[in-house]
Amino acid sequence: MNVTFERHADEMITYDLPFILLHLAAVLTLVFSIYIISLKNKEILHRLFVGITLAVFLWTVFSLLQVYVKALFDYSGMVLTNIYFSAAGFVSFFLFYIGYTFSHPDKILKLKHYALFIFPIMNAVMIWTNDFHHLYFFNFSEISSHIVRGPYFNFELFISFTLVLLSWYFLLSFTIRNSGFFSKQSILIIIGTIVPLVVDVAFVAQLYEFPAYFEPISFSFSVVCFAFAIFRFGLLNIIPIALQTVVDHISDSYIVVNERSEIIDFNRPFIENVQDITSVTRKDSLEKLFKNLDNISFVKYDGFAESIREARETKRTVSFENQYIYDGIEKTFTVEITPIYTQDRFRGTVIVMKDITEQRKSYEMIRQAQIMLIESEHMASLGQLVGGIAHNLKTPIMSIAGGLIGLSDLIDEYDESVGDDGITVEDHREIAGEMRGWIDKLKEYTAYMSDIISTVKGQAVQLTASTTDCFTLKELIKRVDILMNHE
Repeated sequence: MNVTFERHADEMITYDLPFILLHLAAVLTLVFSIYIISLKNKEILHRLFVGITLAVFLWTVFSLLQVYVKALFDYSGMVLTNIYFSAAGFVSFFLFYIGYTFSHPDKILKLKHYALFIFPIMNAVMIWTNDFHHLYFFNFSEISSHIVRGPYFNFELFISFTLVLLSWYFLLSFTIRNSGFFSKQSILIIIGTIVPLVVDVAFVAQLYEFPAYFEPISFSFSVVCFAFAIFRFGLLNIIPIALQTVVDHISDSYIVVNERSEIIDFNRPFIENVQDITSVTRKDSLEKLFKNLDNISFVKYDGFAESIREARETKRTVSFENQYIYDGIEKTFTVEITPIYTQDRFRGTVIVMKDITEQRKSYEMIRQAQIMLIESEHMASLGQLVGGIAHNLKTPIMSIAGGLIGLSDLIDEYDESVGDDGITVEDHREIAGEMRGWIDKLKEYTAYMSDIISTVKGQAVQLTASTTDCFTLKELIKRVDILMNHE
């Protein structure tokens, strides 16, 4: 017993709006499939999206072929129908995994977690063997309300509806919670959810008579909405509105890049810091942004890229300072590059830039004041040292002056004694002895002055330079005594 294929009385193709939409759905799902496949560094969510777009594409294109071959070649077989029903069976499962992966970004799905795909494989087997058991359907028609479903068809509908509802719950709850009910992402998700939901309810409940290909059209529309939200508005990279408000009021600039070094988020201070120099938009590459800053920044893009690689490999925060001069204004930033990992899986990088220009200016002012203070203390120390020198040199200088007077008197006395018969040899020796005494005292005074000069010279050098000296304890005590005995 074969399944009955119910046909329309009119075999002409009518290019009404639904049929045109079926063509458009086939083209759009194919384009999105090619686009996602062409992306580099795809995540698991991208791969799941490739699966659902290809499944919906097969569903739409074979629904389309079914209409054409029936009208053009009077074909009433079930081969094309079996193909697009088999493809349709995978859609709800891909949608479930997309919703779950999206709402649980910290969960890493492994091969065993995809065991649910055994159900669409079983569906395909049941569809292609339906002629032997009629568990899938007894009668198939192009009109949804005329389809007579078998028991397994109803079971498959229950499983699919459960998975679809769960996936929409994951998508909607997570999107609304993180980006707000009225955000563009949420609106797209809501619209993409409502359309296939209405069509599916009408199809299962057989409320209206409409072509069976309304279902692939509705799911194509849903896939397009989800894809547009993901790849146009960065649905995968949204953050809560409250958090965005908070970070916009933080004075530090931050920018977040994904594992492909694409900008996925930044705050208002970052825009304010670079708006006069370059523009920045989400989905731009980090290289494009910092290449525009290369001419004014001390740290080039290659330096940033190397620091990002270091942070990613070491799983630690990398910090450095960066300066740029633009329009005569110099700014200094401390840059902190922190890798983001969840369960040892690299998710992206947070780059925080703290403007320390004013702190640098304050530090420079403090440094200059410190230099002036040190110089002032240096001069004060030299003043004290000079005072000590003046005191220490005054005594030997006065003694030398006295000694010179004494020597002068002895010279005069000796000069007058020349030719005087009353001056004996002993008198001459006495005068010579007194002269030697004064000379010995002058030697002592000059040696003392030499020690003072050496001590002061060594002290002055130590105030202005770092030197290494070797000295005896006796010498040290002698120098201290020379410098301090006037106190």
